[in-house]
Amino acid sequence: MRLSIRLSIPSVCANPARYWQTTDNALFFDLTYIDWDHSLAAALFWSAAWAALFIKDKRIAVVAFVAAFSHFVADWPMHNSDLALYPNSDIHMGYGLWGKLGVASWVLEGVFVLTLAVYAWIQSEKRGVSMLWPSVVLALLFLNLSPWLSPMKHVATLNEPAAHILHGILVTGGFLLPGAIMTWLINRSELKAK
Repeated sequence: MRLSIRLSIPSVCANPARYWQTTDNALFFDLTYIDWDHSLAAALFWSAAWAALFIKDKRIAVVAFVAAFSHFVADWPMHNSDLALYPNSDIHMGYGLWGKLGVASWVLEGVFVLTLAVYAWIQSEKRGVSMLWPSVVLALLFLNLSPWLSPMKHVATLNEPAAHILHGILVTGGFLLPGAIMTWLINRSELKAK
């Protein structure tokens, strides 16, 4: 782990303790060095890179930038002072609701997602688009991130390197697959509405 930090490679450490019994663990892995993907500078860079893909329509590019940067904004209240100002910075941010609230932080994130889902449902209904199946997928994802059902709880108990390899697979899949499934479900629903 120390070598990876010296080489500035993002790293996490398995921490299988139940997160409501610890002060800094919300995903059964401690985020020991995430400066390259979770710093303010990285968030601005990745948001600009995403927006650049849509530069032909400046309005869409701005929306793309804001959407990508919203991840950092949403992370700030939750993360436990592990969001660097820039990679290898001594300044780290994060209000630490994961550690301060324990299980309640999971509930708080759920309320936030539910609020956005209700808004999306109302807006989609105006166009005749059903959000039923996307909402089912969203509910399943939320339950999957619970302190009781999270696969990370079990992955964190594995020996190395299996814990890190499976963690990487689940995190990557957890970002790519739900987005692809939700896009497919919403596109299918919009086609039916036409």
